[in-house]
Amino acid sequence: MEIAFTLVYLLSAFLQIAYHLLLFRKLRKYDPASSEVIESYPKVSVIICARDEEENLKCNLPHIIAQDYPVFEIIVVNDHSVDGSERILQKFQKEHQHFKYLNVKGKNKGWQGKKKALALGIGFSQHDLLIMTDADTRPQSDQWIRQMTNQFKNTTEIVLGFSPYKRLSGILNAFIRYETFQTALQYLSYALAGLPYMGVGRNLSYRKSLFTRNNGFEDHKTISGDDDLFVNANSNTHNTRICIDESAFMYSMPETSWTGWLKQKYRHLSTGFQYKAVHKLLLGGYIGSQIMFYLSLIVLLIVGIPLWIVAAIYLLRLVVMMYNYNEVMKKLDSSDLIKYVPILDVFYTFYYIVFIPKLLFKPNLTTWK
Repeated sequence: MEIAFTLVYLLSAFLQIAYHLLLFRKLRKYDPASSEVIESYPKVSVIICARDEEENLKCNLPHIIAQDYPVFEIIVVNDHSVDGSERILQKFQKEHQHFKYLNVKGKNKGWQGKKKALALGIGFSQHDLLIMTDADTRPQSDQWIRQMTNQFKNTTEIVLGFSPYKRLSGILNAFIRYETFQTALQYLSYALAGLPYMGVGRNLSYRKSLFTRNNGFEDHKTISGDDDLFVNANSNTHNTRICIDESAFMYSMPETSWTGWLKQKYRHLSTGFQYKAVHKLLLGGYIGSQIMFYLSLIVLLIVGIPLWIVAAIYLLRLVVMMYNYNEVMKKLDSSDLIKYVPILDVFYTFYYIVFIPKLLFKPNLTTWK
């Protein structure tokens, strides 16, 4: 038994190290400033779906309207709001020529979540280059659109941005930001490795022609997946790039209760069942090896295997991981978390242990808010 668990411990540790040295190092070495600035900027349509977001629209839309970009339009899709959202949108439309909104009313037959609203917004847009974000999200600077657009080269059809959560006090906020960092570490690294598999709808850009050519969201009308399932189905080695220039970050306010955050994550993680097989294998290998690493570590400490063996392997993995994280966290505005990584990594692993059994029973959610 001791030999079996020792082998599991060694194999899982070295698999984790392999992910860091072969895959995640790509993000560590990536230079956001290395892209050549394009000389002419295409027209852009920014699309925002909102439901009962009166206060967020009032606070965040001015920062999007004020973007430093030659020609762009903003389209807000007001999805069945019952608060004062429409009054706010009417005001912005009167004051700004490049601002438009449309209301969604009635039942979205055959659709779940915000996909119907987003598809309507895309259909209403005038330009081929689309940038998606949410009503509760604010750009770091007036260079957001410019930096995202700058990533579109000859064959580019999708650009994956980054959307961190605001830094607040408390354990929940630290863990939410660490989990967001882990998600970004993976989807950005995979994209750099030529295996893009998802994006985040708070900061995502793609061409309208790509959306139309591939029947939009018709193949996955689940509640989630307007960002990750669309990217998973339509991205490839040649048509996807990333944008992690700090001036293009889109910041959101995090959940302030464990219940609210867990419900949000349950919805997001449930879409992973529909990823391509290669992505499920690689993602499962990473989190699976991490779970096995900690479980076998606990068993070995209980059965009394020489501590120096356990400690040596643990420290080797930790050093490699911290070396990568130190640089990547600087790029993703998470460097304050680096000293807590040994603890947060344990919580992150057991968070998956709790979630995996729940995800085996596919959720039947009917609303995106």
